[in-house]
Amino acid sequence: MERNRYTPTVPAQIGYMVRWFAEWSELQRGDFLPILVQIFGNKGYLNGLITGMENLKHEEGKHLSLFQCRIKLFHEWSENWDDNEKEQLLSLIKSVDEDFIAKYEEEIKKRAEVKDRDADATNGYDIVNGTEVEPV
Repeated sequence: MERNRYTPTVPAQIGYMVRWFAEWSELQRGDFLPILVQIFGNKGYLNGLITGMENLKHEEGKHLSLFQCRIKLFHEWSENWDDNEKEQLLSLIKSVDEDFIAKYEEEIKKRAEVKDRDADATNGYDIVNGTEVEPV
């Protein structure tokens, strides 16, 4: 017998995330930042950050914390969000903590710079395929 699982609507998911974010401590917000960057940033380099799902691994016999459960839900939910819904979440989080969003934007900027620097370092050479590529 398959159990039905309740999944809230996307607006409800975003609402939950904003409420949870407002409840989180500075430390938890700091833990959430690299996860948000990883999921919402363009899938480039993590700049040394550990992925969010790796942080959710727990020892046998131990339960996830409430924070970890909420991050797990965020991972599941955000996979189905479009760019407008992601922007809505960022906007609502900004209304709670502008400094957090400034840190988020700085991390996104750093990732873009690393990606650009690495692209420049290949000098028109496709490292994976071992061929020259046309400049864009």
